[in-house]
Amino acid sequence: MNAHNLVLWAIVGIAIIAILVSLFLYQIPGNIKTKFDNVCDKYYTLLVSKGSLTAAEINSLNTELSNMNLKNITVSVTEGGWGEEVQLVVNANIEFMQVFGMAESIPTKYDNASISLGKR
Repeated sequence: MNAHNLVLWAIVGIAIIAILVSLFLYQIPGNIKTKFDNVCDKYYTLLVSKGSLTAAEINSLNTELSNMNLKNITVSVTEGGWGEEVQLVVNANIEFMQVFGMAESIPTKYDNASISLGKR
C-alpha cells in the first residue's frame, strides 16, 4: 500500500465517520420532541381529569421541560368545568449541537384540547 492509497483511505474513513456522527446528531431533536410530548401529555391528562392545573403543577411542567434543555418555554392553560373545553398549549425551542459545533434551535409546540371531566 503506497502513501497515495493510505491518504485516500484516511479521507474515506473520516468522511464515513462524519456522516455517521451527523446522522446520530440529527436523531437527537426527534428524541427530545418525543420526551417533550410525553411530559406534556402527562400534564394534559391532569388538566382533563381535574379541569385545571395548579400553579405548582405548571411550575413542575416548566421544570421538567427546562431539565430537558428546552429554551423559551411558554405554557398556556385554558381551564374549564365539567363538560367544558380545556386546552394546554406549550411552546419551546429544542436546542442541540450540529457536527461542526454550530448550535441549532428548532421551535416545537404541543397543543391539545378536549372536554373536561373535572369540577362537576
